Amino acid sequence: MYIDHENLFCEDQEMSGSAYSTNYIDMGQANTGRGEPIEVWVQVTDTCSGVASASIACHLMHSSASGSGYASLVEVGPVLVASLVEGYRFEGLRVPSTHYQYLKLYFEVVEAFTVGTVSGGLVKNVQTNGYDFIAEVAP
Repeated sequence: MYIDHENLFCEDQEMSGSAYSTNYIDMGQANTGRGEPIEVWVQVTDTCSGVASASIACHLMHSSASGSGYASLVEVGPVLVASLVEGYRFEGLRVPSTHYQYLKLYFEVVEAFTVGTVSGGLVKNVQTNGYDFIAEVAP
């Protein structure tokens, strides 16, 4: 799986409360159309901790303007804090063929976390062979 820095929504973003990703991605135009799907990769990079009922839902958002008006396009979760260990991936997020030009992520946190970070971005294919991306990235 190749990760392009220009296609990252966030890198090691803290999950202490609900928040948009630190970056948005300009797709160049709305509605990329048919073809190979564009995967959204979102992975926990530092184990989350908090009360047992704490959870995160991950939303892919879209807008026709880069600064405002984002609406939910696709959602995954919520996932309870016990599952949010380093390396956990939010599965099933893909960019639909019909969308606005600008994309970003929204992390909906229920009950505050004391620690935990995530990284996410657009990738051509999500790696599924068990390779631990986080352990192999050089600082």
